[in-house]
Amino acid sequence: MKNDASSPRGFTLVELLAVVAVVAVLVALLLPALQGARDKARKTADLSNLRQIGALILIYAGDHEGALPPANALGWQPLPMVLGSYLGDTAYQNALSLGAPSLFASPAAKLPVTVKWYHLTYTAHQILMGNPPYRTVQIQHPSTVILLADGPQLAASGGNATATFWNPAVMSPTWSSSADLKAFIPPGPNTDTSAASGYLRYPVDGNTATDALMADGHAQTFKIGTVTYGNVVFDH
Repeated sequence: MKNDASSPRGFTLVELLAVVAVVAVLVALLLPALQGARDKARKTADLSNLRQIGALILIYAGDHEGALPPANALGWQPLPMVLGSYLGDTAYQNALSLGAPSLFASPAAKLPVTVKWYHLTYTAHQILMGNPPYRTVQIQHPSTVILLADGPQLAASGGNATATFWNPAVMSPTWSSSADLKAFIPPGPNTDTSAASGYLRYPVDGNTATDALMADGHAQTFKIGTVTYGNVVFDH
């Protein structure tokens, strides 16, 4: 006679629902941690990109009597084209090719880049890296002045950032504002729209911070609302 007690027993519906509930709770607990890890990895890669670009800028300045590279030479040559020749053939082509890792495209960028000859999501100091650009010796406090940072991407430009940032207007080389250099600058629209042109973008740490290359070559993170006039005014 068959012994029913020795027969394997399947899961009951209640037991299955309990397992599903436990898995759902574990997923809910792990997702924020995984997202945080991804964000941290993007931020690390973003800062690494900026430090490498900073090294290229200093090499360029050494080859051009201290002059900084123009962010948009002749109105049509963006920074990847100006600095790309220092990267070597393969890396230079990657900088200008879609679908390849580009040193000039931030890992924190929110929009895909769809225009091949730019592939740039960083924005540069309009005065220091304008036409003509300034020289490194003209920067009074290079460790505090932002040269390059995450910029607002424009759909009309194929996801590329505006070449330069110019807000606030007091970045002019003749400092005449009564604003204290330690005062915080209003951040402007933190969006990838034309309304944000001229401002910095804050896409890292959950859209609350921007990564920036300083004039002395080091990179650091600024929380939104913590950039001061002293971070953009270079002759005082």
